[in-house]
Parts: sequence; structure tokens; C-alpha cells
Amino acid sequence: MNLPMPARWGMLGAGGLLVLLLAVVCVMTGTLYSWVAGLSIGISLIALGVFTKPNWGQFIVNFLAVQCCLDALSDLKTLFFISTLTGIQSDAANMARMTGVPASIWAFLWLASGVLLLGVTLWLIFQRPSRKGAAAPSAR
Repeated sequence: MNLPMPARWGMLGAGGLLVLLLAVVCVMTGTLYSWVAGLSIGISLIALGVFTKPNWGQFIVNFLAVQCCLDALSDLKTLFFISTLTGIQSDAANMARMTGVPASIWAFLWLASGVLLLGVTLWLIFQRPSRKGAAAPSAR
């Protein structure tokens, strides 16, 4: 498709205006840092996936997965303390209101399930693959 030059400049100008408006909105709402951090982390992860050896890529993915799990557990720990020590509104308090089960029980169940899932995940990640056929006796 061969667009005339005025149409090309018009599209380029419209695209530039949209990028400028997005930057202004990000600065005004305080989300510019989030956009820059998100894009740079995303680009870095893509570059790591493309330019590293598969073993290193697998290590990085596992490291990030464990980090995300630990962060989630930290949030659940905070929720547990909020639910047991304060009367602040939370997801656990909402569940308690809906079901009649105390908020501290909900928070504990979520925390316990998070710890269990992290443990199972780590166990599965670090299991050594079995050597199939290595232990089988040779038949003559």
C-alpha cells in the first residue's frame, strides 16, 4: 500500500500526538514510573529469553516464579494480621460477612494454601528427573 506523503505525515502526527497525550496522562496520574518500569522489565525479559541459554532462561523464570509466590505469601501474612488484630475491611472480612466463618480463619486458610502450593511447586521444580532405563537389567 502506497500512501501519499500528506497521509503519511498525518498518520505520523496522529501517532505522535497519541503518544504525547499518553505521556501527559501518565505524568498527571503518577503512572509514568509504572509504564516505564513495566515496559523495561518486559523488554528485559524478552531479551533474556532470546539471548540467553535455555538453562539460564529456566533459572530466571523459576527465580521470578518463586519471588512472586513469596510476595503473595507476604501479602497473605499481612492479610492474616489485619484480619486477626484489627477491624479493617478486607477480603477476609467480606468472606466472613458472607459466610459466617471468622475472617481470621479465612486468612489462615488462604495463607496455608499459599504455603502448600509454594512447597509443592518447589518440590516439583527441584526434583531430579529419573533416568529411565538406567536401572533396568539388560536381557541376554
